[in-house]
Amino acid sequence: MKYQNIIIAAVLIIVFGVLGYWLGARGDYTSSAGSMETNTSHSNGAANTSPQIDYSEVLEDIKAQIKMNPNEWLLYAKAGDTLFGLRRFNEAIDYFKKATELNPGDANLYNTLALSYHYTGNTVQGLKYVDLALAASPVDPRIWLTRGFILGFKGDMAGAIEALKKAEKLDPTGGIGQAARGYIVEFEKAEKKDSATSKTVKEYAEEYKDKK
Repeated sequence: MKYQNIIIAAVLIIVFGVLGYWLGARGDYTSSAGSMETNTSHSNGAANTSPQIDYSEVLEDIKAQIKMNPNEWLLYAKAGDTLFGLRRFNEAIDYFKKATELNPGDANLYNTLALSYHYTGNTVQGLKYVDLALAASPVDPRIWLTRGFILGFKGDMAGAIEALKKAEKLDPTGGIGQAARGYIVEFEKAEKKDSATSKTVKEYAEEYKDKK
């Protein structure tokens, strides 16, 4: 029981830690039309549920800009980021997909779509977008971290550890590598416990999904 509590705590760290991390690090986009000024900070992690900012208002501002610039993919990406931060994942998916239509082949967009689908409970579709992201950028440690994160929730500890070790190797001294090492430790423990621990992780993932 003590061990199961450790795993549940680790999953909590992953859920909120990775969610918070990706809000800050995943959106490293460059607009083809130059810098697009909005109130949501696409690259510095402002698109979260901070009480200081009304993100509903931010979203309306971005939507207004989209009406004036309907072909600017970065605006759709920023709208998706804001909705992701508000945990409105299904709506975020629509905007991210529009962004990919206007800017195909962008690994970061595929990666955010992967996470968005995962948080809606569609892990299979999430992994498909991880594969697209890796095809576009196979040496991006963030994508390998995403793959490890999703596979861990799926209960594939061996696959998760393999992906996380790749992320660690690609970013040995950075924040991604540090996060990957922490998850590897917990997933290796889970892998040793095999079925009992994996069941705990899956059950907690379902419980978290129901609370969204």
